Amino acid sequence: MQKTIIRLILLVLLPFVNISTFADDSSSGGGTGGGVTGGMSGSGISGNNFGGSIGNFSSGSSSGSNSPNITINGGAQMPMPSGQTQIIGSNILPATTQKDYLNNGYLGSNSSYNSYNDLTNGRYTMQMMPNGGMVYVPEGNPILPDDFQRNVQLRTGLALNKYGYDLFNDPQTFAPIDDVPASNDYILGPGDQITLKAWGSIDIDYASDIDKEGNIFIPQVGKISLIGVKSSNLDSYLKAKISRIYRNFSSSASISKIRSIQVNVTGFATKPGTYTLSSLTTLTNAIFASGGPSAQGSLRDIQLKRDGQVIANYDMYDLLLNGNDNGDIRLLSGDIIYIKPYGSEVAIYEGVKVPGIYEARDGESVADLVRFAGGYTFDNTKNTLIVEKINNRQKIDVFNYSFLEGLKQKVANGEIIHFFKMANDYDQSIVLIGNITNPSRYTWHKGLRIKDIIPNKKMLLTKSFWNSYNYNTYAKDTIMSQSGLEKTNNWSSTNPQTSDFSSGLNSTVADGSESSSADAFGGGDNLFTAGPIQIPEADINWHYAVIIRLNPDNFRSELIPFDLEQAIAGDKDHNLELQPGDVINILSSKDIRTPARKGVVYVFIDGEVNRPGAYELEPGQTLVDAIKTAGGITPDAYLYGMELDRQSVKLRQKAALSQMLDNLQQTLLSQANNSVSAAISPDEANMQNQILTQQQVFINKLRQLKPSGRVVLSFLSDTVKVNTLPTVTLENGDTIYVPPKPNTIDVIGQVYNPATFIYSRDETVGDYLDEAGTTNNFADTSGIYVLHADGTLYSKQQSGWFSAFNSQHLYAGDAIVVPQKIQFDSLTKNLIDWTQILANFGLGVAAIQQLKNNS
Repeated sequence: MQKTIIRLILLVLLPFVNISTFADDSSSGGGTGGGVTGGMSGSGISGNNFGGSIGNFSSGSSSGSNSPNITINGGAQMPMPSGQTQIIGSNILPATTQKDYLNNGYLGSNSSYNSYNDLTNGRYTMQMMPNGGMVYVPEGNPILPDDFQRNVQLRTGLALNKYGYDLFNDPQTFAPIDDVPASNDYILGPGDQITLKAWGSIDIDYASDIDKEGNIFIPQVGKISLIGVKSSNLDSYLKAKISRIYRNFSSSASISKIRSIQVNVTGFATKPGTYTLSSLTTLTNAIFASGGPSAQGSLRDIQLKRDGQVIANYDMYDLLLNGNDNGDIRLLSGDIIYIKPYGSEVAIYEGVKVPGIYEARDGESVADLVRFAGGYTFDNTKNTLIVEKINNRQKIDVFNYSFLEGLKQKVANGEIIHFFKMANDYDQSIVLIGNITNPSRYTWHKGLRIKDIIPNKKMLLTKSFWNSYNYNTYAKDTIMSQSGLEKTNNWSSTNPQTSDFSSGLNSTVADGSESSSADAFGGGDNLFTAGPIQIPEADINWHYAVIIRLNPDNFRSELIPFDLEQAIAGDKDHNLELQPGDVINILSSKDIRTPARKGVVYVFIDGEVNRPGAYELEPGQTLVDAIKTAGGITPDAYLYGMELDRQSVKLRQKAALSQMLDNLQQTLLSQANNSVSAAISPDEANMQNQILTQQQVFINKLRQLKPSGRVVLSFLSDTVKVNTLPTVTLENGDTIYVPPKPNTIDVIGQVYNPATFIYSRDETVGDYLDEAGTTNNFADTSGIYVLHADGTLYSKQQSGWFSAFNSQHLYAGDAIVVPQKIQFDSLTKNLIDWTQILANFGLGVAAIQQLKNNS
């Protein structure tokens, strides 16, 4: 019953009611002071003239639920019907339909809603729909699309706005202003306030409103009529009146307050009603004060009625499109503005500057619509236009017109017009792109060849190359000089291998960061870093570039490769003749992996060599060649502990380690689920979970380790000489470190006294374990292994039986590792074999120390 009463009141009052923002303000059981509880109480309904407003009703929800309410004009709030909290009215749509309105873009490009849930946070207003229902819309865009807009969107896929209506989203644009001075032709009348000051023979400081008869009364002077006086004449007019009584004085008069007028806005306005406005208000000001025409209201047919007569028919297009305000008449009190319903709607798009839906008058043509839409875009082909018309059988006809003929066609309601835009089809040109100084389009002519476009090799040096070249060869050095910085990049001081040898494969320091001679090489934009040396690189792929050619017969792209270096040299087989539309793509040397023997090989070698540094070698040269290039080894060199680190190996090790740990983690999770499920008591299940946690922590530690990319050289003994080094062909970016000969042995892991001991050739693994206090209770004694200085491993499992392993002799720089006992079953233990990880992934002593420190 309550809901029926609410709907009936809304249906009667909606054409005259200003419906404003709703709020989510409900109270259970009907609020005091006028809730909707079986009837309506409160201040009731009041009205002024033809415009009405619902008074101050408080919200009430008989069900006690917190359903959203609507707020009408001065504060009336009403609960929405259950399940239909988004739309009310004579033709209520289901909530899902309203959700489609919001989420499918029907509110136009200016919609400010964020989501469907925003409907209850007070940022929406209610708007009449074409079918008579009510719908919430964002405050910033109160105009819903009408049927024609939705039809245009359905037929064209475009959400076109109705021209001019977005202006009313900001009502301040043409709003009346009260505090501006009156114009010179302003005629004074009742309600205006006059300020007068006089000094000399008379002293006057006076302010008064003009009374209903048009008079003011000035003390010591008397009554003065101001009927018909213009503001520009006020000062002289009053002075003349006072001069009839007094002489020898000066005066100043002004209008201090403009009178107000009341005008009525009726018809198809967004907010019809009676408005109190400044007497300076014009027709346009009043229209904006009322929120402008509604979705069904016209911008082009607005009547101004005065004393029962139509004194003006106002077309706002004249103001908006031409800047002509001749029809913008100043209003008088009692004027009536009547906004007529929208006229013919015509859509125009594609090829005009302001696509949209425009209101057309009888007799207007396509040319007029183009003028409304701002004229043609630069790419309008101006050869054809299409007009879609609705015929007498309610079917749609499509007419193709030539450009000039089409412009003359008279437009009618419901038509859709569009032009065509030109395609970006280049004629008689070719394109040069890629790793080039100035990619561009060039004019094609018969006989044009690659060398004509790229006449010299210097054209291949990009701006990035020159920026890198200039910064890294001079600017960077200048910055350091002006800053007073030491002229070093401190590379060697951060490399632990140059200061303290630590038995090979020590690419991972205690904090997990990588710091080794593998860091010597890096790259950037046109820059190759080799230790402390930064080498500008042009990154030119000399032997492969390609022409992309569009086959005119089937429009399929064809690839025509050529040798860039030979083309620039003029070789007839590679300096190819070009065709219109060809695209020459110059690739970087970083785009395609090229044969090693065709590239440059930079090698960094440091440590115990006579001339450590970065060297350029010929493709195919070996480890021995690099040592000889660096001046040979010093007397303190320890070739058995020499490291060869390679970036390609490092990447493979990193990927393999990650894959292995992923597989291991999956196996552990599967086993853990089975173990917990099979547990016969809570204590047993808790123990299984603790074991799983320990295993997971261990795997996470392993993930922090980073392979070095070391290539293990597998020396037979520590007496290796330069001429007995293996024949290893070097790659670009290889780093070689020759350490000084150490005199220590490391014992790390689960022993009572992990330490570094003085090396003695006579002592064995067992001797060093005894010196370290033997293994502790946490040691995995079956997994003890020796990490040799050359990167090879010797484990207890390899020895076959305990005494053989303990009696093993060591080399200087070796390390004995006693791993921690982790509870894994036999299958998992095979997956996580220590020796396998260390051998395959280049993880050394520093990595073991990291695991130990984090345990």
